Amino acid sequence: MKIQHILTILITMIFVCSLSTTSAQPIPQREWLVWSPDGTQIATVLSEEVVIWDVATQSILQRIQTFRPDDHIVQLEWSLDNRIALAFTDSSVGIWNSNDGKLITWLEIEQDSHVHQESISTLAWSPDGRFLVSGAFAEGYAVWDTQDYSLYNQVYTYTARD
Repeated sequence: MKIQHILTILITMIFVCSLSTTSAQPIPQREWLVWSPDGTQIATVLSEEVVIWDVATQSILQRIQTFRPDDHIVQLEWSLDNRIALAFTDSSVGIWNSNDGKLITWLEIEQDSHVHQESISTLAWSPDGRFLVSGAFAEGYAVWDTQDYSLYNQVYTYTARD
């Protein structure tokens, strides 16, 4: 894979990001890039959309539309089996299939939980893809079992228990 291809994609994405900031609605400056696990694709976040690019051909392979104009994406993690987890400003988490762009599920926390009361600052897949962790340092973390997308456990930080 040539560095020239990667640079061309990055320049294109920067151009697209600059176009998206000309809209009347303010867009948070949280656009970023994430490599696919096999290193052949890059996912970019542009407001409420994820665009998946092929590095070799410089073409768009998939667009994941979240249809959440009031809530912006704040975190993205790509699993080894091509699932993309997205965290939003309203503390919700959605999981999409990166191959077809279809929503798999939304992960929801009980109302009385101290986890996800504020914006999520981190997402992480377990090495085997069985679990997804979402949360924020000040509150704690939710551990999700991705076989049935149920809440497996909650880990509260010291601050969340005070």
